[in-house]
Amino acid sequence: MLPIDYKWLVVWQIINGKFQGKDLTAADFTDANIEGADLRGFDLTNVKFNHANVQNTRFGWNQGISVVMQLELKQRGAYFEEK
Repeated sequence: MLPIDYKWLVVWQIINGKFQGKDLTAADFTDANIEGADLRGFDLTNVKFNHANVQNTRFGWNQGISVVMQLELKQRGAYFEEK
């Protein structure tokens, strides 16, 4: 069995609702497909979403995400629930 890189393990856990906790500080989702993931309530401080597929990904009540990043993610198909 091949070892899996931690980044892809986290992506798999997020997509499948198996990630424990709400702290994704400094996670790297570059080039990841997190379409449809539920990231509401997660700490997204310093998270990288470069070229990630965020179509239909749900955000809301997130710590560490700027207004500029919110706008960029919305343009790429993400949804943000307002407070």
